[in-house]
Amino acid sequence: MSIKQGVCKLTRVILLCFLKIVPSYAQSTAQTETLEELLEHAAEQTQEENSDQNPLLEDLLFYSLHPVALNRAKKEELQAIRLLSDIQIAQLLSHIEKNGQPLTIYELQAIEGFDLLTIQKLLPYVYLDTANITSLLNRTGFLKNAEQTVVLRFGQVLEKQKGYSPIDSLAQYKSPNSRYIGSPQKIFAAYRFKGKNVSMGLITEKDPGELFFKQHSGFDFYSAHAFIHDATTKKAVAIGDYTISFGQGLTAWSGNSLGKSVEMLYAKKSAGGIRPSTSADENRFMRGIAASYNIRKIKGTFFYSRKRIDAKVSDTLENGEPAAISSLQQSGIHSTPSEIQGKHAVLQTLYGGNLNYSGNRASMGLTFIHDQLHLPFQSSPGFDDEKSKQQQFSTGLDYQFIVRNFLFFGETAMSDNTGIALLNGVFISLDPRLGITVLHRYYG
Repeated sequence: MSIKQGVCKLTRVILLCFLKIVPSYAQSTAQTETLEELLEHAAEQTQEENSDQNPLLEDLLFYSLHPVALNRAKKEELQAIRLLSDIQIAQLLSHIEKNGQPLTIYELQAIEGFDLLTIQKLLPYVYLDTANITSLLNRTGFLKNAEQTVVLRFGQVLEKQKGYSPIDSLAQYKSPNSRYIGSPQKIFAAYRFKGKNVSMGLITEKDPGELFFKQHSGFDFYSAHAFIHDATTKKAVAIGDYTISFGQGLTAWSGNSLGKSVEMLYAKKSAGGIRPSTSADENRFMRGIAASYNIRKIKGTFFYSRKRIDAKVSDTLENGEPAAISSLQQSGIHSTPSEIQGKHAVLQTLYGGNLNYSGNRASMGLTFIHDQLHLPFQSSPGFDDEKSKQQQFSTGLDYQFIVRNFLFFGETAMSDNTGIALLNGVFISLDPRLGITVLHRYYG
């Protein structure tokens, strides 16, 4: 087992212990086992070292402490729990529309696609709101449903590493990237204030080998966000660092996702639109402003991001400033002179939007995004238009619709260089305990 896998396992154990000692809800053995299975799956799906917080783990923990009012929940809230398929959500909403709000949680057994096991899985995350409290943004509800979190983490490899060993000036001149310029410690600190409708946070990180306060102006990476949203009206505003996800991720998807999985619920990606960036990943996020607004069943989202990203510099000007790049760097580590040279070498501007129609049984979305770099890539044979290598415009059309117990979904994306990508799938619910998923991918 690798160190990364060990960290994931340790995280899972800590989260399970936390859930078991929370006194807010007395959980049965079956419910506890359900939580353990979901947390184990989420931890195993967290493959990236910089994925300090998996969105699925984050949602599970939050909704276990602050359950959703099932009798007045919207489609987006039910999707956020991540325990129900889109077919089950459509059946539930149709039942409430035809028969009124359920009087007891076990009334769900009368809905097609729900059985006792499914209901037991839902119990830690939902409740029936008999008081019909409609606002969570009033002062009492806001404070009651908000929590503050502080995370401090320190790590260091105990074995001696050659990259930190002494070296004479001649050897350093001949091989400047053979030694790290900073200390071997990895330091992470984060603060977050989170409620059902608001999130504010600050994240700082220093990777092993990077400079710190004594040699540097502080941490190597800073991230901050302010995010306000209302699941009922589907309005949201994000300032600072955030992530976007639309359709099946072919056109616009920043941040992490569960990716390929044997779990059929996760074969189809559930786009979250705008979300705050809560990870120390230094690449997969947007920095700027984003907003979404809903008019009946039509939702419009627009975003703008402008940030500096890492790249491998291939040519410089007389004053030493980068003039061209050969590739983009995704590690987020700046521990050697060559990595320092490429740090924040390119200014990236991203802007675009998404228009989405969403009903109980069908939805369709149109996504467009423009990506521009202020430096060109190094000239290569077969590429004559330098401008086309500095910017790209992409569009995508995604869909999903339900016919009886069949859920069809997919997305088609195209870039301005005529590149095409396709993803189509179908989920068939034969029984609450049995389903079939067929998925087809084509990337041009």
